[in-house]
Amino acid sequence: FEPITMDYEPVKAQQAAVNQVIKQYGQPLMMGLVADPVKALETYRSKLKAAGVDKILEYVKEQATAYFDEKGIQ
Repeated sequence: FEPITMDYEPVKAQQAAVNQVIKQYGQPLMMGLVADPVKALETYRSKLKAAGVDKILEYVKEQATAYFDEKGIQ
């Protein structure tokens, strides 16, 4: 994705929310600081969805597809 210039303005709110979820739930999980990793992972995933991670992923896919189509990349 290096040649694609991403403007995250359309998903700025979701990006901020997802970053907060990563700090609050993801980092402790990744560092092994949670008592129940299975439950912590479920919580992390649900919080990411609630924060709008799917909207960010869809936006990135749209931008990448538009770039690939423009350049004739399949």
